[in-house]
Amino acid sequence: MDRKILIHNGQLTEHFNLWEFAHKSGAEIEINYDFIYIFVPAVETFRVWYNREINPTSGYRPPAYNATIPGASKNSSHLHTWAIDFLLPVEFFTFSKSRQNEFLLNVRRKWTEICHALGVYAQCNFYDNRLHLGISRKNDSFLDLRTK
Repeated sequence: MDRKILIHNGQLTEHFNLWEFAHKSGAEIEINYDFIYIFVPAVETFRVWYNREINPTSGYRPPAYNATIPGASKNSSHLHTWAIDFLLPVEFFTFSKSRQNEFLLNVRRKWTEICHALGVYAQCNFYDNRLHLGISRKNDSFLDLRTK
């Protein structure tokens, strides 16, 4: 397949720049087929549906850095630039518990729908103050790691 992608000043899509996926250390980012043609389009589609800012707090992770993160998988999708973490919107914390759960379930459903339409599996993890969205070639993975 001979596809070309044009990146101007790092802009990948309307809402995302390549550098938002890079590690804060300035380490080189892994750009591969799945990142360009599956993950980035999936995240852009999700961002349009989500209708809120998504400012990634973690994208690509170099292996040495990933190894320092407690609980991080040795096969983390972050190692392949196939995952992002971002903060939950401020209004989430004003919701009742049942509304918070409904919000997260909607996120999970939409991310899964987007990933399956692109022929990959969905990763969706919930933390106390952030979300993790990733793709996998193996299986869907959903973790609720909230402590509150």
